[in-house]
Parts: sequence; structure tokens; C-alpha cells
Amino acid sequence: MHSAGTERSGVQPNLWTKQQRTSSRPSGARDHGQARSGGGSAFASAAGSVLFLLFGVLATLVRAIGRVVGALLSAWFKLVRKSRPALIVSVCAIALVVVCAVDGVSHAGRAYSGVKVGDIDVSGLSAQEIEQALDQAYAQPLQQASATVFASDEAAQQTDEAAAAQNQQDAALAEQMAVDEAMASKQAWQTTGAELGASLDSGQLAQHALAVGRSDGGVLARMGAGLFGKRIQVDPSFDEGALEDFASGIDAAIGQARVDYDVKVSGGVAYVVQGNDGWEVNRQTLAGLLGDAMLGFSDGRIVAHTEYTPVRISSEAATQLAQDVTSALAGGARFQFGGHTWQATASEVGAWVSTCVEQAGDGWRLRPYIDQQLSKSAMASGIRQAEGDSLSGVGFETDESGQVSVTTDGQGKLPDVSDAAEALSSALFGQGDSVTPAQQAPAIEVDAEDMPQRLTFQEAVDKGVVGPIGTFTTTYTTGQGTENRNHNIELVSQILDNSICKSGETWSYNGTTGDCNEEKGFLGAGAIIDGEYTDSVGGGICQVATTVFDAVYESGLPIVERHNHSLYIASYPAGRDAAVSYPELDLVWRNDTSSDVLVKVSTQVGSVTATLYGVDPGYQVTTETGQWEAGKKYSTTTKVDDTLAPGTSYVKTRGTDGSTIEVTRTVKDVNGNIVRQDLFASVYDPINEVILKGPDRS
Repeated sequence: MHSAGTERSGVQPNLWTKQQRTSSRPSGARDHGQARSGGGSAFASAAGSVLFLLFGVLATLVRAIGRVVGALLSAWFKLVRKSRPALIVSVCAIALVVVCAVDGVSHAGRAYSGVKVGDIDVSGLSAQEIEQALDQAYAQPLQQASATVFASDEAAQQTDEAAAAQNQQDAALAEQMAVDEAMASKQAWQTTGAELGASLDSGQLAQHALAVGRSDGGVLARMGAGLFGKRIQVDPSFDEGALEDFASGIDAAIGQARVDYDVKVSGGVAYVVQGNDGWEVNRQTLAGLLGDAMLGFSDGRIVAHTEYTPVRISSEAATQLAQDVTSALAGGARFQFGGHTWQATASEVGAWVSTCVEQAGDGWRLRPYIDQQLSKSAMASGIRQAEGDSLSGVGFETDESGQVSVTTDGQGKLPDVSDAAEALSSALFGQGDSVTPAQQAPAIEVDAEDMPQRLTFQEAVDKGVVGPIGTFTTTYTTGQGTENRNHNIELVSQILDNSICKSGETWSYNGTTGDCNEEKGFLGAGAIIDGEYTDSVGGGICQVATTVFDAVYESGLPIVERHNHSLYIASYPAGRDAAVSYPELDLVWRNDTSSDVLVKVSTQVGSVTATLYGVDPGYQVTTETGQWEAGKKYSTTTKVDDTLAPGTSYVKTRGTDGSTIEVTRTVKDVNGNIVRQDLFASVYDPINEVILKGPDRS
């Protein structure tokens, strides 16, 4: 056994203890540990010395500051004991500090004392509370608030009786006057916040109120608000388009609208459109006055004044641009698509050119561009024809909700005309600050996609599958006496909107609307019967018939039936009006293209627009308007109206002499060949003047 062997050898086993293990470390290791311990002690000693020194310096500095502060306090106490004014100033300063501290704590997140927004005291209110107060006091009533703008001081001072008499006369003639004439004769304009799209940013005003005495002016502003008050101006904002329309109506009566010189293109040649300086109402000033009136800060009566407004685009600038545009269009444009090339003529490309006024530094410039709305459909049609695959058989469908979709045969490729239009605009006119006309016909590479079989109406317009082939807008008077007529215009426009004329078929106004009677919601409005104005259910629908007629006229499509009114109104182009009366008088036209035509009719305040959409047939329309020839003279009739006050009278129907005029329309195809010539002869009967008067004074 191992134990026996060990004993026999006389060797004792080693017994390891903790002390032995420790003492058995190599001597070098012990020396190294001692060296590290010694180094750490030296570092700690040095650091302690540095800290002790720093504390000593700091203590000395504190003692010095203490001595200075003590000296200042001692001097202050001595001064206070000896000087009563110093005591008063000191007490006031301490009180001010205390008050400011308490005020700051008590007004945390709240408006300081003395702050008003408009006439609303918002002292001590939070942002949310200020918003609620402003919404209740201003924002909500703003929609129903009204203001009246007068053409002159005399008009503003007119008596209520005189104003009522004038309103009665204006209402009687409102439907008989052309828009320009009606606008020029007005002496007062009333509007509401809702009509002008008025709004108030209560949140921003609340933040402005909270900023007073903080980021806005600091402590001094806080003290000023408390002592003298601080009023924040309330300025509502208005819809820019609505305000412009309202101001333009005032300009037409007491001033003159500014018209910039412009450039138009006909037959590939650009020409200058005359402009003129203006006298216009300052829009910013008008907005401020309207805001004060609607919020109750003034009496609601505003007298308008005009300012001189020079043209932004001069005759010289327009003349130079016309030369540049004509030069750029001289070679037309080449479109390369799928191995085929379509050479568009200067006349075709020129029909797509529009202009816009841009700000250029401190001035303005007139910029020509290729209008995508005008170009895409014609461009897509021309490119496909060059490929031998003309775009035809395009149809329109409407679902139960009135949504319009567009269908195709799904054959061939669809050119990417949106990118092509942008590329053509840059190639023709450049991209810099000034117009750089192309020196030769630009070559435009056109990408393609597979022709979709069904698209939404907007998709079809965006891709150039269909586009406007004829559009026209007419205007009409608004205000007192026109409410029923304008209701009828809007109603019949809704009925006509999205009507479809299939390829090769005819479209009838009466066939689309049916009888415009009371059962359909039409109201009594002014119509000419037996030579004078009287109320008739559906009065006003001829305005829409005229608008559709002129859209068809401009499209070049054949017109089958058209009748002129008994009375010519200068709001329409001479000899280009259309009268309808179910079922006798109708407006009928034919779609001679290979695709459907969609009729879109829409209204805005004082205007109605009709647009025909389809595949552009490329018709070019020119007009020759003859001279007016005098017809029969009108007669005057006076009738007694017992409802009028004795000695008063007004003109119910304004007298107009009869007249005749002829208009010739020539329609050519893309190659300049005459497709058709139409003569539209209009004979307008005299309208007898009718005066209503009150009974004679007894």
C-alpha cells in the first residue's frame, strides 16, 4: 500500500496551510505589489494636496465676496437709516420683486393682467380658455356677420327710403341688364363672412396673448399691460378667390380693372393682346375693413376707394415675347413614338400655348408654356394616328352614383403625353428666367404604356385619352331680384351635367332636360312674353342653353337647331345666343366624331361653364361677325300699380330697339380643309318699355 511504503521510506508528507500558500509567493510578486501600493499612496497624497489648495482658494473667494456683500449691505442699511427716499425706493424694489415672483407663479400658463384680444379681456385665462372665448365671441358669429361697401360717401349717406326705392328699381331690371352694365351701375355691395370664406385662427391669437410679458416684451411689457393694457388686433382671413371676386365687382363700378398685356397664338403666329393700367380697390385694405365691420369693431358701412395699379406686363415686353413664341413655333415639333414620327405643325402646337404672369425679383415676367389641359388629348390622338392606330371608339358611362368612367377597345399603346408636354414646353421656350426660343423643331421622345380598357374620367383626362374639345363660360347678375333665375340656372346645369352624346348621334337640350316645370323644382323668374318681361317658371334656363351652344360652336361640331332670343343681352357674344322653350324651341347638335362626347356643366357664383370632352377631332374654328342692323323701335307703356305709394314709379321692363346680325362659322380640319360653314342669323324683336307707377295723389 502507498501508506506503508511512505512510512518505510521515512519521508513525511507536505501539509499545505493558508500561511504557507501566502508565503510561497515569488519574491518578485511581493515587490511588485508593494510598488503599486506605494505609487497609489503617492497619487492620493498629491490629489489631496490639490483639492486642499482648491478648497482654500474657494474659501478665500467666498470670504472676499462675503466681505463685499457685507460692506454693500452695511452701506445700504446706513443709507436707509439716514435717507427716507432710499428707504422708500428699497421697499418698492423689494415689493416689486415679490409681486413679480407671485405674479409669475400665479400666471403660469395664463395670460397676464391687462391683455385683451379684440374686446375680450383674457387676463388670467389659459390658452384653451382663450380659444373658447374667441370662438364664442368672434369665430362662430363671423360666418353670419355682414358688411356693406358703398361706392361713395353719398351712397353711404342715402336714406333708407331712397335706398329701398333704388333696390326696387335694381331688382326689377336685374335680369334684363348685361353683367358689365349691372356691375357698373351698382352703388352698394353687401356680403357675409360665409360668402367670403371668413375664418379666425383662435389658437394663434391665444398664443400671442400668452406671449405678452414673456417672449413678447418681457417684464416691461408685463408691467405695461398691467398699467395701460395691451390689445391684440383680431384680423380674420378670407378666401383669396372669394375676396378677389368681391373686389372685382367694386372695381367695375368705381374704378377700372388692370389688364396686363398678353400674348395669344392663332395659326402658329403669336400676337399681342391689349392691356391697360387700372384703378382698383386695395385688397389688403379691403380685407381689414371687412374684418373690422364683421367683428363689430366698426358700424359695418365701408366706403370704397381705388388706387392706381399699373400693368405688370408692358406692351414692349409682350411684343418681344410674341416674336419669341412665333420663332419657337416656326418648325412645329416632332414626336417619336414606337418607331414612328408625328410632325405637328406650328398651328397645331400653337393651339396648346398658354401664358402666365410670374414674379421675377422686384418685377414681373410673362411666361409661355404648353398647357397640358389643351395639349394632351390632341397630342395622344396625333401620335396614334401617325402610328396608323387612330384613337377611336372611346366611350363614356355613368353609374348610379353619377360617376363617369371611360372605356376603350384596349388595343395598342397609349403615349405618355404628360411627360411629352413638359418636355415640349422646355424645348420650345427654355427653362431659365428668360424665354429662349427653339432654333429648330424639337424632337420629343414619347414613352408608352398598354392601352387600358377602363379608366376613371380623371385618369382618362390625365393620360390624354380624352380632353376638352370645346368650352365656354357666360356670366350673369347676382343679388336682389335674381334669386329665382339663378336657382333655375343651377338646377338645369345639374340636370345637363354628365350627359352623353354617342358617336354619330344627336344631343337635344329639351330631350335631356325635359319640361323645366314646378314639379322638377323650377321657380318663376324673368322671361320675355309678348314683348315685355314677366315671371315664367324656368326663367333663366336659356342662359345655360347659350353656354352649351357656344361650347359646341367652339368645338366645331355640327349644330342642327338653334334659335335666338327675343332680346339680345350684351353678356353673350354678338349673335351667338340660344333660346329654348319646351317643347317648341330646342338646341340640337350632332357628334360627328368616332368617339362619344361628354357634356360637363358647372356653376359658380355669377357664372356657368359648359365643356365638351372627347377625342379631339382637330377642328379649327374661325368666326366672321357682321354689322348690327337697326330694327323696329320700342314703345313705352305706363301702368298703374295700386301697391305703390302715390307719386312713385319705376321701370319694370327697359325698352330696347329691335336689331339683326349675322355670324358665320368656318370649321377646318387639321390640314386646313374646310369641313363646314354655318350662317347664324339672329333677329331680335323690340322690347317695349313698361313703367309701373303708384296711384295719383288725391
